[in-house]
Amino acid sequence: MNNIVSRPIFIIGAPRSGTSILTWALGQHPNIQPLEETNWIALLGISLREIWKIINLNTEINHLRSLGWSEDHFYQIFGQKVDDIVSDSLPDQILFRANQATNLTKRHQKDNLSDRSREYLFSLNDENSALKIIRSPNDPKKRWIDGTPENTFYAHTLLRLFPNARFIHLLRHPDDVCASLMNFANVGGKATNFLRESSYIAWIRYVSSAYLLEKALGGDIVCRIRYEDLIKSPAKAIKVVLTWLGEEFNNACIEPFAVKLNSSAVNSFKKTSLALRDTSLSLLSEILQSHVGTPDPSAREELIAINEQIICTFTTKENEIVVNIDDWGPRETPEKTRFNIQHDAISCIWIKARGLLANPNTYISFGEKVIANQDISFSVDFVSFYVRDELIEKSGSYEIKIIQGNSFMEIKIGSFRVIKTN
Repeated sequence: MNNIVSRPIFIIGAPRSGTSILTWALGQHPNIQPLEETNWIALLGISLREIWKIINLNTEINHLRSLGWSEDHFYQIFGQKVDDIVSDSLPDQILFRANQATNLTKRHQKDNLSDRSREYLFSLNDENSALKIIRSPNDPKKRWIDGTPENTFYAHTLLRLFPNARFIHLLRHPDDVCASLMNFANVGGKATNFLRESSYIAWIRYVSSAYLLEKALGGDIVCRIRYEDLIKSPAKAIKVVLTWLGEEFNNACIEPFAVKLNSSAVNSFKKTSLALRDTSLSLLSEILQSHVGTPDPSAREELIAINEQIICTFTTKENEIVVNIDDWGPRETPEKTRFNIQHDAISCIWIKARGLLANPNTYISFGEKVIANQDISFSVDFVSFYVRDELIEKSGSYEIKIIQGNSFMEIKIGSFRVIKTN
């Protein structure tokens, strides 16, 4: 493509690291449009890979090849169309927020949107909100920012769509992230609390991927900023980011820091000697002692290899997946006796498993009981779930199974023993 104009910004890093506040802060800039968290853009990129492979099965008659298109060009064409969609949908985004923020019986229509946008200049709450999608009808909003944490894992695919994309790694202390994840239900909606082990695993997984991006892509494409610095000195941190992005500083970008967004409690968090916590602190120390410099070719190769694994995971049918159970525990307890007790005084079993697919319909059976979805935490190679007191009231052997996704494939874990006491 001769003229690539899309220059999106993606915030990467662990969830509960301040991605929402940074998205809205930078989204107050006249040239940056804030997006709701997305998941479809990266998935589109993954799907394009499969489409390109299918297209090229026919090597004799190939429309795109006859046009002289390469795979990179194919991606970039769709990336530019995504950019067009985001830019063209700005009026609809304003209309949606204007309707959402008012209690008027008559909803605003597109034909009077221009006047309404001048009156409201809306986003989350009302015309006085510090969180606005647009502050002036004259704002160019030629760039957009997406704060979806999951984009951390799809950066290579996103770069194929948007070669001029930039990534901001927002790094927060693991204890604070985990405390927030363990109180995630306070956010509302469908949010559920994480288990302690799963919280640290999530932080390690996201931050390890973001750190790899720093090394693979270098300081021209990835900028790292600490959450603690952002909250302590918002103006200073935002100036650094905007300068790196090649945008002029604007005071409106500081206003959102007076607003509390998607907050979950961290004050009651109790630090433990959990091995996973030690691992996360070691990784944090390593990152803080490094700086984002020139790209590392070996890290780039690793990034591409991981991207290939992700694509294979998405495109492989569930019944073709081989799941390996490496370990699990604890494996027994005296009857009516809690074990591996979590912060909310509930027992927990962990499972190390390779090959599980992320699917909201996956569940766990414990004997004849089904473990409810809100009591399970999944990551790429680790599962943990609550065992509530009623499940260990009577002695016996209880078989544990993972029922995978929509295929209903049973993965046998083992038998948990509840030992009879005198």
